[in-house]
Amino acid sequence: NVSRLAKHPEEHVCVCGFNSGALSILDVRQERLNDFGAQHKGLISGLICSADGNYIASASWDGKVRLWDVRMMACSAILSFHQDWIQSITSLH
Repeated sequence: NVSRLAKHPEEHVCVCGFNSGALSILDVRQERLNDFGAQHKGLISGLICSADGNYIASASWDGKVRLWDVRMMACSAILSFHQDWIQSITSLH
């Protein structure tokens, strides 16, 4: 089940976070779902894309924020300074 959606700068693309902790990019035109290899250990509770679309930040009930490199389709950093679940995430441009 999808728990969060985020707008991607490309008009036909969106980012999907799932209850399982998985993260995917959906290309609506090609009807293709690209999965990232790693995943959170809890429901994804927040998603945001960088303005250029190269990075995604995801927050989860596992207490971690992950930074994903879209070009590499991989997690590039994990921030684990929370002791409890994270409810949402936002960006300051």
